[in-house]
Amino acid sequence: MACNAGGWSRAQALDKMLSHSGDTRAELEQQVDYFIAAPAHALAYPVGARAIAGLQRDAMRRLGSAFDVRRFHDAVLVNGVVPLETLRNILERWIAQELSRGR
Repeated sequence: MACNAGGWSRAQALDKMLSHSGDTRAELEQQVDYFIAAPAHALAYPVGARAIAGLQRDAMRRLGSAFDVRRFHDAVLVNGVVPLETLRNILERWIAQELSRGR
């Protein structure tokens, strides 16, 4: 968030979010305050999304026509919140199981 790296004030960040969000002012104030207090937390979302998208591309490449996005989502979600390396290991096992199912 620009408050931490870009030198924006809390008011500037809030104005920017108000102009780009349908959330209430109170909700956005809470978000801005949270991101000021814990700036690295906001980065976890895009980092995780990028990593999971890469894992999905890898599974699609390896499974080809046997890839089923619903089964992939089930494999990603079944264990709840896990570290990305753990998820990578889970998906390696899942891919092996999917490959053996097709035989």
